[in-house]
Amino acid sequence: GPDDVDRRFVISYFLQDKTLKIVEPPIRNSGFVGGVFLSRREIKKGGGGEGTGLLTENDLYVGNKVQILMHRFLLLDANEGTLKWMEDKGLPRSNIYM
Repeated sequence: GPDDVDRRFVISYFLQDKTLKIVEPPIRNSGFVGGVFLSRREIKKGGGGEGTGLLTENDLYVGNKVQILMHRFLLLDANEGTLKWMEDKGLPRSNIYM
């Protein structure tokens, strides 16, 4: 909803078992302590529809909008190590110089 537009999350993806975890970091001086938004699990593409396959590292690039369960996330950033790894693997839209 509109109240969620300024919320920020950290999505961690685990290559070894194709799972992800979402954490909402605390907001300094707000009284909001943050915490686990979604525990580590496999996520189906498109919010879980039949025959869509699992969300993979190919879907997690800066600028993409991903549906995770009933929530849409706009991927705003990735750490430098992740971008370098993606670029080395030739994953979609991973070139940090584009």
